[in-house]
Amino acid sequence: MLNIHYFFVRHYDYKRRIVAHEHDIYEFIYYLSGEGVTEIDGREYAFGKDSFCLIPPHCRHSETHAGYSSVFAAGFEFTNEKQSAQLFFSDLQNQTVSNLISAMRKENQKKRPLYEQMIGAHLCEIIIHILRIPERTDDMPMHDAVANALAYIDQYYMTNINLQELAASAGYCTDRFRNIFKSRLGITPKRYILDKRLEQAEHLLVQTDLPLQEIAASVGFEYYSRFSLFFKEKTGLSPQVYREKNHVLQIQ
Repeated sequence: MLNIHYFFVRHYDYKRRIVAHEHDIYEFIYYLSGEGVTEIDGREYAFGKDSFCLIPPHCRHSETHAGYSSVFAAGFEFTNEKQSAQLFFSDLQNQTVSNLISAMRKENQKKRPLYEQMIGAHLCEIIIHILRIPERTDDMPMHDAVANALAYIDQYYMTNINLQELAASAGYCTDRFRNIFKSRLGITPKRYILDKRLEQAEHLLVQTDLPLQEIAASVGFEYYSRFSLFFKEKTGLSPQVYREKNHVLQIQ
């Protein structure tokens, strides 16, 4: 049995922070747009468009919105013996939840007879759908997923890292993993990889006498010309000039 206490769509401005709080009832939250980080029961999750969460009664949670975002929320009482072990969910490929959210919003806009009961029926269907989702055995907090990815990148930044495979190993789709990574570090995985390559290249240019072509290859560039263009774009100097200038500075 499901009894709705409230439902609404709310729009948040740039970098809006919702402080930690809890409810006496269940709360269902669906992120219509935007991205950010939510903390539920002491665990952090990166949210984005079409991700959602089911928060049990008396479970503390908070949100930090990175930019403009829209959120659908509903508070309700629900009597059922089965409880979902998961709290946060990424967008599902079959779009079942997304379609039901759209139906609920249309009902609320048109307000036809018994629209509140229809919204309740759709929400009940969503909750049942969530309870049927197989439990993930590899679910991990956001910081663990990022930490594992960072450890891998730090070891293999010079190789051709497949972001899709890296995301899958953390248990996320590519877009969700990219959002998680960026929300935690402020840059994308690709940018982090390139920064690592640049950092190592600068070190080798100054601290070793390795040929420029060998340095380029050792940091992940198959062709020296591409490495040279990349290096100059980032530092304003060619690899050779950068080496010469820094050797001069060391002597002084």
